[in-house]
Amino acid sequence: MTHGLFTVFRTHPGASEQLTDLLLHASRAMSADADCLQYQVGTTSDDDEVCVAELWTDEAARLASLRTDAVRDLITRAGPLISTVASQTSYRVHGSDPR
Repeated sequence: MTHGLFTVFRTHPGASEQLTDLLLHASRAMSADADCLQYQVGTTSDDDEVCVAELWTDEAARLASLRTDAVRDLITRAGPLISTVASQTSYRVHGSDPR
């Protein structure tokens, strides 16, 4: 079953644009992974929050992606920019409007 993950990162003050750029780069890299159905990056009205919405073919595929060199490098580079993970919600996708 399709697996979704929605994460809100709190960045250190002034680091949200840098994290957003880094995650957008990751989004382009994820497009090469057939198991990654969607990887969206966004911001909220809070200047220090960056959100990521991911859809994967299943949770095992998402977890496998964490072991790739590219994702491990991304995590290493993003770590110093992130103050905390404000929230993270994992969910099963039951359907969507195919607009």
